[in-house]
Amino acid sequence: MGRLRIGMLVTLAFAAGTRVWAQTAEVSGKVLDVDGKPVANAEVSVSCDAFPDRIYKGTSDKRGNYFVSGVVTSQQAGEWKIGVKAAGLIPLKASLIARMPDKTRYFDDEPKLTAKSPWAMTKIKDLAIIHVDFTMRTGDAEAEASAGGIALPPPPPAGGDAAAAAAAAGALPGAAGAAGAAGAAAGPDDYALAIEKVRSGDPEGSVDLFKKAIEAKPDDWERRDLFARVLLRLDRAGEATIQANKAAAAAPDKAGPQLTLTEIYLARGLPDKAAESIAKAQALEPDNVKVLERSANVAAQAGKLDEALALNEKVLAKKPDSTEAMVAMADIYNRKKQPKKAEEMLAKVVELDPKNAYRTFYNLGAVISNRDDLTDADNRKAIESFRKAINLKPDYAVAHRDLGFALLRAGDKADLIEARKELAKYIDLEPHARDAADIKATIKSLEGGK
Repeated sequence: MGRLRIGMLVTLAFAAGTRVWAQTAEVSGKVLDVDGKPVANAEVSVSCDAFPDRIYKGTSDKRGNYFVSGVVTSQQAGEWKIGVKAAGLIPLKASLIARMPDKTRYFDDEPKLTAKSPWAMTKIKDLAIIHVDFTMRTGDAEAEASAGGIALPPPPPAGGDAAAAAAAAGALPGAAGAAGAAGAAAGPDDYALAIEKVRSGDPEGSVDLFKKAIEAKPDDWERRDLFARVLLRLDRAGEATIQANKAAAAAPDKAGPQLTLTEIYLARGLPDKAAESIAKAQALEPDNVKVLERSANVAAQAGKLDEALALNEKVLAKKPDSTEAMVAMADIYNRKKQPKKAEEMLAKVVELDPKNAYRTFYNLGAVISNRDDLTDADNRKAIESFRKAINLKPDYAVAHRDLGFALLRAGDKADLIEARKELAKYIDLEPHARDAADIKATIKSLEGGK
């Protein structure tokens, strides 16, 4: 098969959506009752109002574990709902952590759930790894929802409303941790109400409350910093920048606002500004693990591979079991053309986290595949990673698909034959996948080139 033919096939493979192999995510976690016992046969769904035809589902096993793979993402999707339902039970709360392929955390939340709103909300980015644990209580979800979702909340923690506000603040991500909680306890109700809005999945509804809370305490940097994070979540990056800069000015000795500015500048496509902010955070708190992790990520994105390696090594010195740092280092070693070191690092990851080793290899392959400067050698490394993921989990559908595309990019006759088989395996495993029709068209074109 000539190069022209291969180019046509690659174009067809891209037709379903730009770089489809890098546009999926996965959601996993546990469903438990209030006593911490597993809930079996609970249905977890992942959906988005912008794309009503995209509904991905998983069912919890006898240990309460569930897994939803192959969630096709889109920059236009906005926020996704990750919900749960089970017979005779009502969702009470969720604990959500969202990470990128290198396992860098980009969002976390602990929203309260109700029969009327049985879902957690988050943006799902390309290749994201979302972990959501649900807690369920006994009750009739349908009856309670029809009554307006009104139910008695669990009793507040000792100390009354002030302690509850403090606990709510401490549960949110970012620099507004314990110090922010103190501000919430002592300040007016608007700050606590704003936090509750965010935790309940209504960040838009928190904006005016945050403004009132900041007006009451304009020098409270924790309030501005948390507000900046909420605004960034709402894609209001300009306003987020203003609030984060004011937080930084109010707390020039704190790394938190600089971390927030780093995230904002990265979201705005300003890597130089992001590098400046993370450098300031590192100067303020050089031993802060979160600062080190983010600094390593920024350095890697800027192509400063040796610096990124050194920073990840500092992370490992403080967190020897940090698989996130190890995966990041494996990718850097691959980029430095040191495959043996990459293999050694991944072997450590597999040893520390054998249950999720297949995801480790898949995510590494996806990260490599998504490089703008992808070389033939890089592509071969991606192929190896996808194959390892499949060896560990033969029914991992998206790994078969992405291996197929990687082989398609390789372009040799043997690769194209294998690519056809891998894409066909994907269809066998996911016959109703959103991209099934496009994958079938690609398979048909490959068969035509026998």
